[in-house]
Amino acid sequence: MENQTNSKIDSILKSAKGDLLNLSWYVYTVIKDSDAPEKGLQYFYETYYDSIDSSEETILETHFSEDDSRCMKERFGKLIDAMLENTQSRNLLEEEFYTELWNQVINCSFFSTDDQRAFALYYIWIDKRIPYYHLADGKHMSNEIYRQYTTELSNEIKKMLYILNTSTLSQKTERASLILDILDGIDLDDKKIVFLSQLISELNTKNRFSELSELIRRLPQ
Repeated sequence: MENQTNSKIDSILKSAKGDLLNLSWYVYTVIKDSDAPEKGLQYFYETYYDSIDSSEETILETHFSEDDSRCMKERFGKLIDAMLENTQSRNLLEEEFYTELWNQVINCSFFSTDDQRAFALYYIWIDKRIPYYHLADGKHMSNEIYRQYTTELSNEIKKMLYILNTSTLSQKTERASLILDILDGIDLDDKKIVFLSQLISELNTKNRFSELSELIRRLPQ
């Protein structure tokens, strides 16, 4: 039955023409009627998190209007964000996370109709925190050691900031390759962590995480 559910989801998303909210309605109806909806939810979010390559040969009936979308975003957007944040913060295993998330969408007293639940499915789908991953504990470092390494890496950090902000580089790949060269020249892993934390802070400030994505793509596998 699990494979059958996944196939139905594939059939919708690989052949249908429609905006993401209306596609979510049809995916929701498939997941809701399945024997293991949490597994269907996990498959949906993990498989179609980035883009949809659809033939658009099937025209689906429009279920949600633009007004519907706007009204539900105003009414439920912050609630759904808080629900996702709370569930994500518990760092559950992947299967546990999707089970909990599905139960919250179905059982939350604020969502009284299938339309509202389907909107929640859509709003979570377009969130950058999806797909979800259970994470191991990251590196902890004292403030003193962090400050020491930051001082020792001052030249590398200044050069990284220059690479990110100079107008002489036109492509993200150029910036990423030059920053990767700096990272490769840092000897200790803990220093690399400090350098990357400074990079993340800068990109977060500038809202330029596409550069970080490009850098990650270039890291050795």
